[in-house]
Amino acid sequence: MTRHSIACVVLYLAFAASIEAQDDRRAGLFTRATQLPLVSQSVVVDIRGGEAVVELTQVFANPGEEIAQADYRLHLPTEAVVTAFGFWTEGRFLAATLKERDQARNDHARAATEGRPTAHLQRDGAIHSFSVFPVLAGALQEVRTTIVLPVLTEGGRSHVRLPLDSFVGHARLRAGVIARLETPEPLREVGVEGARFDQRKKTGRSTELVFAADQPVEIWWASDLAPLLARAQAVHLNDGSSAIELRLALNDVGAAGHGPSEIVLLVDASRSMRRRASEVDEIVRRVLGRAPARVRILAVGEEMVRIPSTEPDRLRAVLSSQAAGFTSSWAAMRSVAERIGCRSPDTRCVVITDPQIDGLPADRELEAFFLADADELSHFAEVVGRSSPVHQPGVDPVAGLHALSDELALPVLELEAVRQGRDELIPVGAPRRRAALGGLMRLYVESRSSEKIRLELRVGDRSFDRRIPVEELDPSSALGRSIRRGFYRGRLDDLMAEYRRTRDPELKREIVATSLAEEIPTALTSLHVASPDRVLSRTATPAPLLRRLGLIALLVGAAALIMGRRWST
Repeated sequence: MTRHSIACVVLYLAFAASIEAQDDRRAGLFTRATQLPLVSQSVVVDIRGGEAVVELTQVFANPGEEIAQADYRLHLPTEAVVTAFGFWTEGRFLAATLKERDQARNDHARAATEGRPTAHLQRDGAIHSFSVFPVLAGALQEVRTTIVLPVLTEGGRSHVRLPLDSFVGHARLRAGVIARLETPEPLREVGVEGARFDQRKKTGRSTELVFAADQPVEIWWASDLAPLLARAQAVHLNDGSSAIELRLALNDVGAAGHGPSEIVLLVDASRSMRRRASEVDEIVRRVLGRAPARVRILAVGEEMVRIPSTEPDRLRAVLSSQAAGFTSSWAAMRSVAERIGCRSPDTRCVVITDPQIDGLPADRELEAFFLADADELSHFAEVVGRSSPVHQPGVDPVAGLHALSDELALPVLELEAVRQGRDELIPVGAPRRRAALGGLMRLYVESRSSEKIRLELRVGDRSFDRRIPVEELDPSSALGRSIRRGFYRGRLDDLMAEYRRTRDPELKREIVATSLAEEIPTALTSLHVASPDRVLSRTATPAPLLRRLGLIALLVGAAALIMGRRWST
């Protein structure tokens, strides 16, 4: 090989190193994800029926010199669901489609390997994980996500929480928000907790709010409601049956029966509850301020500490100082409950704890109110149960904590049965069949009849029935789509619970088919989107190390070429 040939080979290797850095997995473009800074986000919220549809638009920046991947996680309320996802590339918006989970992962990896823009979203319980690839060096990437959030009602007011600070956990960025609200009943008042707002386009049943914030905010409103609200609305399904949404609320204390004369709060005082001290304090103060009955507070750990109802601040001090000990157990709770007479019909005892309490049984003789994060709910799902009252601190709306606290303190409307003709209709999912005074109960049933619905209800020691007609809705209307989505989410929850227990492959196929048909993600399906075009070969920036190697090789090659010419002369 001549000296000139050697120089040409060196120059080729330098060029090849640069190309290798652009579009191969070995350059680390796909396998090394980077948490990129978020530079802007805006939110548009449409609230109607029992849900809020949130369109979140975010722009990520890549200030580095390498191609990067935007990876992030959202911690959303348990009932929230991401229904759409996509991003812009070269002026085009690419919308994701729902796929079987393994297929979505493989398609995402293949697209990245081939140098095509791609994004993937998967759900694990309340955690939603996103990946968007690539964000080119020195470039911006715009991503749009549609999230359906639950509406919660307590104290006669409805709430939607926007976790603006945790949509992307590492960012503290002010977001502009436009919220459109439409209610079936006359709108009495509206507000935003956590931000100043402007109100425009107000009518008797609708309004539009505009504000900006970098902290969680709660949009709330109050409507004029009947003393006892009982409504049934239905949409037809593809198989000829109907999905019926039932909305029930007790808004007048005059309908209440007699409740317990004493409420006992057994507070888990173990180490893991220290970080929940502010939520425990909120529960206790809410119960003390609203309960007509006598309230007793006991911190239960290795020892029992009585907290005077006139000094609720002492409870936080006990939890922080571990004065009751470092551990607690369900056996200790049961022992205390037996000693103080919790089996009396005039005494209601409730344990406030987290799923980490030792010896927690699936079948419990004591009521339990759980404070838990997404990881705990996933790990302890079987013992917590699907219908137990649970609050995720920092994720679920504060209104949810208040609604559950009110169930401890106020008269409660309980649904004992739903009947239509001779048939009993069983609600799908695992809805709570209880709502405190001023709260709202929402659940879904399936029916093949147009007869009136008969509700068997109870308030305290008083039982009564209500017969209500079923109102047919247009399935293509916003409320019709909301009812269909709520029904199928409940059905998918039932199927997923059964699948986790049996791992039946036939059941898995049914879940995937239903999820894809109704466009409702589950743990077995994921959203994926990819560009059909390869772009990295034209626009990628080589990794720094390979760029340096390429530069060194280029200099060596140039020197060799010069030396070769001198030798030839």
